[in-house]
Amino acid sequence: MKQRIYAVGVPIGIKIGDLRKFYVYGGAEAAFAINFKQKTFINGEKVDKFNEWFSNRSNPFMPALFAGFQTKNGFGLKVQYYLNDFLNPNFSEGGTKPYAGTESKIFFVTLGYNFGKKS
Repeated sequence: MKQRIYAVGVPIGIKIGDLRKFYVYGGAEAAFAINFKQKTFINGEKVDKFNEWFSNRSNPFMPALFAGFQTKNGFGLKVQYYLNDFLNPNFSEGGTKPYAGTESKIFFVTLGYNFGKKS
């Protein structure tokens, strides 16, 4: 099973260093889930697809913390961690809570390169 959300986020952060050479940054983001998608696979074959706008299957508010750095030659690395669970443990469908007792934290690492960066 694959589950994902599309979210709109508002980040706020601070950069420290020479923005033309090397800098580090960190901050927080307030993200709001607007679309939930779920695909079910059996033996590698997709058997079901589900899509719902403003679903209560995931937490509607997803606060996050992030930190990273950017180098003079355009390479950068960012890590981001969402503070609450991706799935809503209080979601109920047909009298059952399918996500109760689950933990679904999200942490990701982004490696980037700025192609327009001039040294």
